[in-house]
Formats: sequence, structure tokens, C-alpha cells
Amino acid sequence: MDARLQTYLLDLVVAVYQTYVERKGDKEIVKEDPGRVVRGTIPAVASKFEDEFGIFLYKLLGDEYTILIDYPIRIKGDGRITPDVIVVKDGAIQLILELKNDLGYEKADWRGKRDKIIERLNKINTATYSEYNSSTRTKMDKILIVPDNIPYGTVILCQKNGRKRVLDVINDYKNVNCQGDKVPYFILMKDKDTHANDILFEQEMNDYFENVLSTEVTSDWERLEFFLSKHLNF
Repeated sequence: MDARLQTYLLDLVVAVYQTYVERKGDKEIVKEDPGRVVRGTIPAVASKFEDEFGIFLYKLLGDEYTILIDYPIRIKGDGRITPDVIVVKDGAIQLILELKNDLGYEKADWRGKRDKIIERLNKINTATYSEYNSSTRTKMDKILIVPDNIPYGTVILCQKNGRKRVLDVINDYKNVNCQGDKVPYFILMKDKDTHANDILFEQEMNDYFENVLSTEVTSDWERLEFFLSKHLNF
């Protein structure tokens, strides 16, 4: 596996795990008076995963690529979609990715909904989005070219949670012996026993990553590399 890509992926995963650890402290709303104002749930980390994956692609790809994160794309006569990650080059969509922290709260038909989005995209050849100009802080409508059979993958952060749904995904790509092409699903941390949310402290997280990188937990990273390199230049 390319050492640079491996380093960038590790940076991505560690940053998201770090957020899980830090947000446990966010339960204490008034830090100087613990226990007085307390949140019962931990804020979602999904947007952090999206942002960090965007940073991963930014470091990996040249400046001819634009990476759109959670960006609304309008389909003429068919509403809009908001994929987690869209990679654009020369005004054309090169790749779309959906990101899932895990599959614990996904509905049983989550893959069917994903397939319907792909079907909608395959019926069109252009779409539009509002491009943001950072200098003027304004948006301007831009046309995106949508290729036939657009590459569309799903990246899952953690295997633990949603066990049955995760096993369905794993069995699919084992059965077709694919390299991230026919069934483009990728699990970044294939650890059935430990979720990012199970780690309580930073030192515990550091110890975890020292041990886990020598196991098969990251075995999908090479499949992801193959998939990305097939559709993007880096």
C-alpha cells in the first residue's frame, strides 16, 4: 500500500476517534461546575468524519480536483441530492462517496435507498450546484457533468454496531472477490469488538492505535486505495 495514502488514512481515523474522546467531555456544559448542567447524549460526530475525509482527499489529490462535502446537487425535474462527498474535476463528477460512522442506526432498506440515488444519477447527464466564492462570499450556479455509471462508494468508519448489516456488506464483497469495484463498500476499522465511542480517554486511544495497526483491522485500506486510484489521479 502507498505509504503516503496509509499515513493520510491514519490521520483521518485518529482525528475522528479523537473527536469521540473529546466530545465525551462535552456532556459537562458548565466546565467549572461539573454535574450542574449535563447533556445526556453525546453530539453527533458524522460531520467530523465528512470533514476529515475531505481533508484526506485534499492531501491526496492535486489542485485540479474540487471536493464538495455535504453539498446539495440539483437534478432538473427530480429534486436534489446531498451526498457526503463529491469529487469534481474539469466540471465533471469523478466520484461520489457516502460516509457512515457505523450502521447501528441505519434502517433495513438503507442500501436500497442508496441504489435509488444511483438510478436517478444514471438517468441524467448534467446537474447543477451553487458554487461558493470565498472571496466574495457569494454563490453562483454551476453546471456539473454527470458521467454514465458514476463511481459511487460507501465508506464505513467502524464495523462494530449494526452487526447484521455490516456482515451483509462484508459477505457481498467476499462473494464476488472484488477489489472495491463491483461492491464498493469499505470499512476503515474492521474491529467487531471496539467502536470509536467505546474509547474514553486519549491515552487509551493512543494505546489502541499502537496495537490495532498490526492486525487485520485495517485490511480494507488497500481495497479503498485500489478503488480511489481507479477513478482519481494521485
